[in-house]
Amino acid sequence: MSRPRRIPARGDVAASAIAELLGLSLTDFESRRAALSERDFPEPDPTTGLYCIEAVDRWRLRRHLRLFPELTTAPAAAHADAVFTERMHASMGRIKIPYYTAIAGRGYWRPTGKMRTLGFQIVRCGTDGPEAWALAADWNKRWQAVRKGEAPPLINLEQLSRDQAEAARRYPPGSIGCRVSGLHPHA
Repeated sequence: MSRPRRIPARGDVAASAIAELLGLSLTDFESRRAALSERDFPEPDPTTGLYCIEAVDRWRLRRHLRLFPELTTAPAAAHADAVFTERMHASMGRIKIPYYTAIAGRGYWRPTGKMRTLGFQIVRCGTDGPEAWALAADWNKRWQAVRKGEAPPLINLEQLSRDQAEAARRYPPGSIGCRVSGLHPHA
């Protein structure tokens, strides 16, 4: 038997809709209300007097537990990795890893032109998701170390032309080389 069209599948409804769902007239429903309450029938909202249709549906199904065993089992504990992955996918629009982009479901770490002169290349990170984000974050850490002068560039500057090497070289902040190259923040 399908649900009557005028009774919604979700939300709060009047007693007349509940009576119709149970196949009773409103008068019959009201006269049997005490007996239903003894069987844990859902109570109406104390403010609105309306019944939660989902609660009534669950009550109806719980009368036949062997037909609906999923109503008797406790929810299983969620695996932390699955929860993490689900939350990360839900917030995918908010992933902010510098130089990371996703194209057609695949993640890429895409360095700028200056970064390329220091030896960084486009990195295919794989399917957009936690593993790709971790790989992109790792490459971003490598770039930050080179940018700050904490690590050498990925290429040998001696193999470049003088102009290319000058553009790629990282000078310590406040040094003369930094001022000449135009990288000094106060120059």
